[in-house]
Amino acid sequence: MADITSSLNSLSDMLGSLTSTTSSSQTQADLLVEAFKRTQSAQVDRLKERKTTLEKKSSFFATLNSKIGTLVSYLDKFSSTSSSTLFVTRSVTSSDSSVVSAIATSGALVGINSVKVNRLASNDILITSRLNASDTFSVTGSNLTFKINGKDVTVNIDSGSTNEQALNTIATAINNTADINATASVVKDTSSTLRLTITAKNTGTENKITFDDNGSGVLNALGLNNVDPNATVRTPTQSGNEYAHYKIADSSQLDSESEINGILVTRGSNSLSDVIQGLTITLLKTQESSAQPIALTTDVDTTAVQNIIQPLLDSYNDILQYLDSNKSILKDEPLVRNLGSNLRVLSSQTITSAQSGNPQYLYEIGIKASSTGTLSFYDTTKLTDALKSDPQKVSDLFTSSDSFVAKIDNVISLLKGDSGYITTKTTNVRNQIDEVQKRITELETKIDIQAENYRKEYIRTLEIYLKAQQQYNNFYTTSSALLNNAY
Repeated sequence: MADITSSLNSLSDMLGSLTSTTSSSQTQADLLVEAFKRTQSAQVDRLKERKTTLEKKSSFFATLNSKIGTLVSYLDKFSSTSSSTLFVTRSVTSSDSSVVSAIATSGALVGINSVKVNRLASNDILITSRLNASDTFSVTGSNLTFKINGKDVTVNIDSGSTNEQALNTIATAINNTADINATASVVKDTSSTLRLTITAKNTGTENKITFDDNGSGVLNALGLNNVDPNATVRTPTQSGNEYAHYKIADSSQLDSESEINGILVTRGSNSLSDVIQGLTITLLKTQESSAQPIALTTDVDTTAVQNIIQPLLDSYNDILQYLDSNKSILKDEPLVRNLGSNLRVLSSQTITSAQSGNPQYLYEIGIKASSTGTLSFYDTTKLTDALKSDPQKVSDLFTSSDSFVAKIDNVISLLKGDSGYITTKTTNVRNQIDEVQKRITELETKIDIQAENYRKEYIRTLEIYLKAQQQYNNFYTTSSALLNNAY
C-alpha cells in the first residue's frame, strides 16, 4: 500500500508541474506560432527580394523610356521639312540701344547699317478752346451728332449743363464709339478752366485726327471752327494757346524721320520693318543734328544655333550617364546594354549625306566627345565660321538623311514608342511584379492558416491535458480517502 501511495504522490508532483505551465498557455501558443512562421520566412523573403529586384528594373525602364521620349522630341525638331532654316540665324547689336534698337530675322544680311534719328513719330492731338468749368454750355439737346475720324458721335446734353458736365459727356461719347481710332479726355488746365483733348490711338500722318461739326454746333462750341482739319498745315485762325488748335500743326510732322544709310526715310511709326531686309528697327530717341548715326551690326547668331543643338546633346548625354549608373540592372538585358555603346560611336562616324566639301564630323563645328562619350561644345568659333560660310554646312550634320540625328533615331528605333522594346519590357516586368506579389500573398495566407492550425492543435492538446488532470485529481482524492480509511 505504501508503494501505491508513493506512486500517486509522484504522479501528483508531475501533473502539478505541468499545471504550473498552463498559466502561460496563451504565450506559449504565440511563441509556437511565431517559431513556425520564422521557419517559413525564408520562402517569403526570397519572393520579396525578387519583387524588389523587379521593381528596380521597372523603375529603370520607366525612367529610360521617359528619357528616350525626351530625346525623340528633340530629334523631331530636326526632322521637319523646314528644319534647315533653324540654322539661318541673325542677331543685331546697336551702338546705342537707348536711341535705336533692332531685331533681326533669318533673312537679314550680315553687315553694318547706320541710323540717324531726326524725329520720332507722334500721336496727333487736338485741343479745344479753354472754357470756364462752371459756365453753362452753349449747346444743348438730344441726339446731337458730329464726326470724329469719319465716325458719327451722338451726344445728349441736358439744358443747363455746365461746361465741365458737357465736356465729360462729349468725351464719354467719343470713347464709347467703336473703331474711332481716338480717345478723349477732359483736362483742367487751371483750377477753374478746362479743355477737351482728342488723341489719336496710333502715330503718323495717316492717323491724323479729322472732325466735322455736322451742324450740331457741339464742336463749334468748343472752338474747333477755328481749325481746318483737312489742311496739311492746320494753322488756327486765332492764335494763342487758349484757342483750339492741333498740338502739331503740320500733319507731316507726325511721321518719324530718320536717315538710314544716309537716305531720308519717313514712316508713320517708330517701328520700321520695311526699310532694310530682315531688320525691324525701333526709333527711341531723337538725336542732335551734329550727333553721329547709330550703327546697327548684323551678324550670324551663333548662340541661337547653339541653343538649338544643346538640348539635343544634353538629352543624348543624359541617357549615356543613366545607362552607366545602372550597369547592374543591364546584365541580362543585352539590347539595352548595347544602347550606350551604340550611341557613343555615333559622334565619330562619318555623315555621308553632307554636301561635298561640307563638314562630315561633329568635331568640325566644335563639338567633342568626352572619355565617357558625352558631347559638348569646346570651340564655338568653329561653329561661327561654318555658319558664316554657309549655314547648310551645319544643317547637313543634323537634318540630312545620314545626319547625327538620323543615326540616333536608327539606334533607338527598336526601343522607342508604344510598341517598342522598352514599353513591352516594362509591361512584362510589371506583370511579373503582380505575379510575384500574388505568390507572396498566397504563401503568407497559407503560412497564416498553418500557424493557426498549430495554435488550435496546441489548445486542443492542452484542453485534453487539463481534462486528464481533473480526472486524476478526482481519482487521487478518492484513492487517498480509501487508503486513509483502510488504515
